[in-house]
Amino acid sequence: LKILVFLISLIFFGIASAQDRYIAKIAVVDIESVLENSLAITSIKKSVNVLSQNIQEDISKQEKELKAHEQKLLEVQKTMSQEKFDSLVAKFNKDVSRTKKNIQLRKIALEQAHSQSIQVVHQKIISIISELAKDYNLNIVLPSSQVLYITSELNITLEVISKLNDSLKEVPVNYQKFLKNQLLLSKR
Repeated sequence: LKILVFLISLIFFGIASAQDRYIAKIAVVDIESVLENSLAITSIKKSVNVLSQNIQEDISKQEKELKAHEQKLLEVQKTMSQEKFDSLVAKFNKDVSRTKKNIQLRKIALEQAHSQSIQVVHQKIISIISELAKDYNLNIVLPSSQVLYITSELNITLEVISKLNDSLKEVPVNYQKFLKNQLLLSKR
């Protein structure tokens, strides 16, 4: 009789523990809300806006200089030989091409720096979600945009925002680093 009770209890607990292995513990995170409320993302946006404005001001200045140079060329056209004028126009066209290329390189560098800064925030978010998943013994954390219904107790968005803002208030936008890389690549 003792053996029978032992076997029944062993089978019962074996089935119960096997069932526990297949129980999913799920939470959701509203990633858009995390990004909207992130202090780091706000700092990145401010930095990118300032850099973008500086680039635009520089572009406007260069455009004015080129237009003034073009106007001078048109004024002196009648006072020189066609060969000399063609030479000056060719030089002017090279300057225009160089300026356009420089502007393009600066825009690419800004995009790369922005992207790299955003990637730092995304990696931190993933790290925080992983940490919370371990703390709450979660097997699955889904973006809330992919879930039709879930109770609010399973939403860890506010905790993610809080931990993110506590640990990552600012992220530098390394524009100069990417600009140097672009300039080096363009010289090859």
